Amino acid sequence: MTTACAPVRTLRSNVFSGSRLFCLWLISCFAGVICLRADRPVAAQDFRVRTTVSFQDPENSRWEPVARSLTIFHTGKVYDLVEGVGEVVIFDPLQSRFVILSLTGNGLAAEVPFEELHQFLKVANVETLKYMDELRLSGKSDAQRVIESLKFQLHPTFDESFDPTTGRLRLSSEFVTYSVATATMEKPLIGQQYLQWTDWTARMNYIQHPQAVGPDVRLALNTALRDRERIPTQVELKLSLNGVSNLRAEHTFEPKLMPFDRDSINKWEKLRTADDVRWVDFREYQRILVTSAGK
Repeated sequence: MTTACAPVRTLRSNVFSGSRLFCLWLISCFAGVICLRADRPVAAQDFRVRTTVSFQDPENSRWEPVARSLTIFHTGKVYDLVEGVGEVVIFDPLQSRFVILSLTGNGLAAEVPFEELHQFLKVANVETLKYMDELRLSGKSDAQRVIESLKFQLHPTFDESFDPTTGRLRLSSEFVTYSVATATMEKPLIGQQYLQWTDWTARMNYIQHPQAVGPDVRLALNTALRDRERIPTQVELKLSLNGVSNLRAEHTFEPKLMPFDRDSINKWEKLRTADDVRWVDFREYQRILVTSAGK
């Protein structure tokens, strides 16, 4: 299958080969989903978000931190850095694109226009439907469970509840359950920018990392957050797709940038415009990523 079609294999647990891809998959599980409002750029407010993703060990029920990221919002762009991954992903809504920069010293970079993401998603949806047809004809004992899971990812429905006293939001279903601690922001613009970024990042992650849950699953949660004008400070996610996985993401919003943030942005922008940067298309960048992860 092509990279664009790979998300239909979401339920296959044997894809988690290598801690680098596993960390990226965990981060991708908490990304947002696109809605039409995300197509319109919002005004810019500088801030930063620190995220820690934890995985609950099924043997002892302890939460083990497995991935940390820093996301910097500056002058309309968003710079996302996951510790230990070796790349920064730049969200540039004014130019309608993502830019991926490798930080491993190989000088690689890739540009992914939003229109290309739309095309990848169209292909992925078609391939998902074809895969469901294959499962119906396979006669496998677990085929119906997989089909129902994929149908849910394409058209998810949740039972939703919200406690205005505690700010706790819950969306539950047979396959995916969210339990979210939420908060309001003194500057609503921060919430708008954050959700816009997570919207587009969901598309990107679904195509970039085939282990990600279908992006429409998060649409219901993002819609609930937007409707209540709240941001997520802690998201607990229970996945009942191929076995049960419990994940948790803790988000810390900080309204001011640190000197380190500005220094990093300057370094990344110089890297992006360097004469010796080697631009490749998205599929080639992905091929190199997978090859490196397998070593």
